[in-house]
Amino acid sequence: MKIGNTDGGYGKKEDELVAFEFPIKETGGATQMKNISPSALPNFRGVSSEDSDAFLFEFDVLCRSYDYSSNSLKLKLFPTTSKDATLRWFMGFDSNSITTWDGMKKVFLKKYQDYCKTRDLGEEIFGMIQKEGESLKDLVERFQYNIQRSKMNQQSKDTKRTIFFKEIRPKSLEILNLMGGCDISKLSYDDVCEFC
Repeated sequence: MKIGNTDGGYGKKEDELVAFEFPIKETGGATQMKNISPSALPNFRGVSSEDSDAFLFEFDVLCRSYDYSSNSLKLKLFPTTSKDATLRWFMGFDSNSITTWDGMKKVFLKKYQDYCKTRDLGEEIFGMIQKEGESLKDLVERFQYNIQRSKMNQQSKDTKRTIFFKEIRPKSLEILNLMGGCDISKLSYDDVCEFC
Protein backbone atom coordinates (compact mmCIF):
# COMPACT_ATOMS: atom_id res chain seq x y z
CA MET A 1 0.00 0.00 0.00
CA LYS A 2 1.37 3.35 -0.96
CA ILE A 3 0.77 6.37 1.16
CA GLY A 4 0.16 9.56 -0.68
CA ASN A 5 -0.13 10.52 -4.30
CA THR A 6 2.92 11.81 -6.12
CA ASP A 7 1.29 15.21 -6.31
CA GLY A 8 -0.02 14.96 -2.73
CA GLY A 9 -3.57 14.39 -3.99
CA TYR A 10 -4.00 18.07 -4.57
CA GLY A 11 -2.40 20.68 -6.69
CA LYS A 12 -2.65 21.40 -10.34
CA LYS A 13 -2.52 19.01 -13.21
CA GLU A 14 -2.65 20.74 -16.53
CA ASP A 15 -4.02 23.88 -14.81
CA GLU A 16 -6.89 21.98 -13.14
CA LEU A 17 -7.36 21.11 -9.51
CA VAL A 18 -7.10 17.38 -8.91
CA ALA A 19 -9.68 15.98 -6.53
CA PHE A 20 -8.78 13.39 -3.93
CA GLU A 21 -9.57 9.85 -4.92
CA PHE A 22 -10.97 7.32 -2.49
CA PRO A 23 -8.26 4.99 -1.13
CA ILE A 24 -10.54 2.00 -0.46
CA LYS A 25 -11.14 -0.29 -3.38
CA GLU A 26 -14.80 -1.09 -3.80
CA THR A 27 -15.45 -4.81 -3.97
CA GLY A 28 -17.99 -6.32 -6.31
CA GLY A 29 -21.55 -6.89 -5.24
CA ALA A 30 -23.96 -4.65 -3.46
CA THR A 31 -23.74 -4.45 0.29
CA GLN A 32 -26.71 -3.65 2.46
CA MET A 33 -25.70 -0.81 4.79
CA LYS A 34 -27.87 -0.02 7.79
CA ASN A 35 -28.33 3.53 8.87
CA ILE A 36 -26.11 4.46 11.77
CA SER A 37 -26.51 7.80 13.43
CA PRO A 38 -23.31 9.84 13.02
CA SER A 39 -23.41 10.55 16.75
CA ALA A 40 -23.11 6.81 17.44
CA LEU A 41 -19.85 6.51 15.52
CA PRO A 42 -16.59 6.79 17.42
CA ASN A 43 -14.20 9.35 15.96
CA PHE A 44 -10.43 9.27 15.73
CA ARG A 45 -8.60 12.56 15.28
CA GLY A 46 -4.98 11.40 15.46
CA VAL A 47 -3.92 13.25 18.59
CA SER A 48 -1.44 11.73 21.04
CA SER A 49 -3.99 11.50 23.86
CA GLU A 50 -6.16 9.03 21.90
CA ASP A 51 -5.85 5.27 22.28
CA SER A 52 -5.85 3.58 18.87
CA ASP A 53 -6.44 0.10 20.32
CA ALA A 54 -9.44 1.24 22.39
CA PHE A 55 -10.79 3.10 19.37
CA LEU A 56 -10.64 -0.03 17.17
CA PHE A 57 -12.30 -2.04 19.94
CA GLU A 58 -15.10 0.55 20.24
CA PHE A 59 -15.48 0.53 16.44
CA ASP A 60 -15.75 -3.28 16.47
CA VAL A 61 -18.38 -3.15 19.23
CA LEU A 62 -20.41 -0.68 17.17
CA CYS A 63 -20.08 -2.84 14.05
CA ARG A 64 -21.28 -5.90 15.95
CA SER A 65 -24.25 -4.04 17.43
CA TYR A 66 -25.40 -2.95 13.95
CA ASP A 67 -24.63 -6.38 12.47
CA TYR A 68 -21.73 -5.11 10.36
CA SER A 69 -19.95 -8.38 10.88
CA SER A 70 -18.35 -8.77 7.47
CA ASN A 71 -14.95 -7.26 6.91
CA SER A 72 -16.14 -5.54 3.72
CA LEU A 73 -18.82 -3.64 5.68
CA LYS A 74 -16.31 -2.63 8.36
CA LEU A 75 -13.94 -1.40 5.66
CA LYS A 76 -16.71 0.60 4.05
CA LEU A 77 -17.78 2.21 7.35
CA PHE A 78 -14.32 2.93 8.77
CA PRO A 79 -13.51 6.14 6.83
CA THR A 80 -16.51 7.90 8.39
CA THR A 81 -14.74 7.74 11.77
CA SER A 82 -11.67 9.67 10.56
CA LYS A 83 -11.50 13.31 11.56
CA ASP A 84 -8.90 16.10 11.48
CA ALA A 85 -5.30 14.75 11.18
CA THR A 86 -6.49 11.18 10.65
CA LEU A 87 -8.74 12.25 7.78
CA ARG A 88 -5.86 14.13 6.13
CA TRP A 89 -3.63 11.06 6.59
CA PHE A 90 -6.33 8.84 5.07
CA MET A 91 -6.77 11.19 2.10
CA GLY A 92 -3.06 10.81 1.34
CA PHE A 93 -3.41 7.18 0.22
CA ASP A 94 -3.41 6.33 -3.47
CA SER A 95 -6.74 5.49 -5.07
CA ASN A 96 -7.86 1.88 -4.43
CA SER A 97 -4.71 1.16 -2.40
CA ILE A 98 -6.59 -0.34 0.55
CA THR A 99 -8.34 -3.57 -0.37
CA THR A 100 -9.04 -5.40 2.92
CA TRP A 101 -10.17 -4.65 6.46
CA ASP A 102 -7.03 -6.33 7.82
CA GLY A 103 -4.93 -4.08 5.58
CA MET A 104 -6.76 -1.00 6.86
CA LYS A 105 -6.25 -2.01 10.49
CA LYS A 106 -2.58 -2.74 9.85
CA VAL A 107 -1.77 0.67 8.33
CA PHE A 108 -3.92 2.45 10.94
CA LEU A 109 -2.13 0.77 13.85
CA LYS A 110 1.28 1.22 12.23
CA LYS A 111 0.60 4.94 12.02
CA TYR A 112 -1.10 5.55 15.38
CA GLN A 113 -0.37 2.77 17.85
CA ASP A 114 3.04 4.02 18.99
CA TYR A 115 2.27 7.70 18.43
CA CYS A 116 -0.86 7.64 20.56
CA LYS A 117 0.59 5.69 23.47
CA THR A 118 2.08 7.29 26.51
CA ARG A 119 5.79 6.57 26.23
CA ASP A 120 6.01 5.14 29.73
CA LEU A 121 2.74 3.46 30.62
CA GLY A 122 4.22 2.17 33.86
CA GLU A 123 4.75 5.76 34.95
CA GLU A 124 1.13 6.47 34.05
CA ILE A 125 -0.03 3.69 36.37
CA PHE A 126 2.15 4.81 39.27
CA GLY A 127 0.90 8.37 38.78
CA MET A 128 -2.78 7.45 38.81
CA ILE A 129 -5.01 8.80 41.56
CA GLN A 130 -8.73 8.55 42.15
CA LYS A 131 -10.35 11.52 40.42
CA GLU A 132 -12.68 13.84 42.28
CA GLY A 133 -16.11 12.22 42.16
CA GLU A 134 -14.79 8.99 40.60
CA SER A 135 -16.39 5.88 42.06
CA LEU A 136 -14.20 3.05 43.29
CA LYS A 137 -15.75 0.79 40.67
CA ASP A 138 -14.66 3.22 37.93
CA LEU A 139 -11.20 3.50 39.48
CA VAL A 140 -10.85 -0.30 39.49
CA GLU A 141 -11.87 -0.46 35.81
CA ARG A 142 -9.44 2.32 34.85
CA PHE A 143 -6.64 0.70 36.88
CA GLN A 144 -7.18 -2.74 35.34
CA TYR A 145 -7.35 -1.24 31.84
CA ASN A 146 -4.08 0.63 32.36
CA ILE A 147 -2.41 -2.45 33.85
CA GLN A 148 -3.41 -4.44 30.75
CA ARG A 149 -2.24 -1.67 28.39
CA SER A 150 1.11 -1.30 30.09
CA LYS A 151 1.91 -5.00 29.91
CA MET A 152 2.33 -4.99 33.71
CA ASN A 153 -0.25 -7.74 34.03
CA GLN A 154 2.50 -10.19 34.91
CA GLN A 155 3.09 -8.34 38.20
CA SER A 156 2.10 -10.22 41.33
CA LYS A 157 -1.34 -9.54 42.75
CA ASP A 158 0.27 -8.23 45.94
CA THR A 159 2.16 -5.63 43.88
CA LYS A 160 -1.02 -4.63 42.04
CA ARG A 161 -2.88 -4.34 45.34
CA THR A 162 -0.15 -2.09 46.78
CA ILE A 163 -0.16 0.16 43.72
CA PHE A 164 -3.96 0.29 43.70
CA PHE A 165 -4.18 1.36 47.37
CA LYS A 166 -1.86 4.30 46.66
CA GLU A 167 -4.38 5.52 44.06
CA ILE A 168 -7.41 5.57 46.36
CA ARG A 169 -8.18 8.89 48.04
CA PRO A 170 -7.78 8.67 51.85
CA LYS A 171 -11.45 9.48 52.47
CA SER A 172 -12.56 6.63 50.15
CA LEU A 173 -10.14 4.27 51.87
CA GLU A 174 -11.62 5.17 55.27
CA ILE A 175 -15.12 4.48 53.97
CA LEU A 176 -14.00 1.12 52.55
CA ASN A 177 -12.48 0.12 55.88
CA LEU A 178 -15.67 1.10 57.71
CA MET A 179 -17.88 -0.76 55.26
CA GLY A 180 -15.68 -3.82 55.36
CA GLY A 181 -15.43 -3.77 59.14
CA CYS A 182 -11.71 -4.36 58.87
CA ASP A 183 -8.49 -3.14 57.32
CA ILE A 184 -9.19 -4.01 53.68
CA SER A 185 -5.50 -3.74 52.83
CA LYS A 186 -5.25 -7.24 54.29
CA LEU A 187 -7.62 -8.60 51.62
CA SER A 188 -6.32 -10.13 48.40
CA TYR A 189 -6.19 -8.02 45.24
CA ASP A 190 -9.16 -9.90 43.73
CA ASP A 191 -11.20 -9.45 46.93
CA VAL A 192 -10.41 -5.72 47.03
CA CYS A 193 -11.52 -5.31 43.40
CA GLU A 194 -14.69 -7.26 44.12
CA PHE A 195 -15.36 -5.22 47.27
CA CYS A 196 -15.06 -1.93 45.37
